[in-house]
Amino acid sequence: MVRRVVGYCLEPGVARRSLIVAVLVGTLLNLINQGDALFAGRTINWAKVLLTFIVPYCVATYGAVSYRLRHERDLASGEPFLRPHGSSPGRSGGNDA
Repeated sequence: MVRRVVGYCLEPGVARRSLIVAVLVGTLLNLINQGDALFAGRTINWAKVLLTFIVPYCVATYGAVSYRLRHERDLASGEPFLRPHGSSPGRSGGNDA
């Protein structure tokens, strides 16, 4: 299981998309959180800058990997992937009369 998760994390598509998200979201959050210090020439907290890029990268990677693991599980069980959690296979939302 750990090898599959690490393998999914390191796939080029996952890493590239997560990096794009981290750059976009991290830049925006850094401007919001430290923009005043940045534009006024005050001291920047570089640990916060780094974390502000790392957190979106991890969140995007987690989302992609969990999606792939769920898809893999659903394929193995024969269940349709797009059915919402908690709904039963035989239930429909419409009128079956």
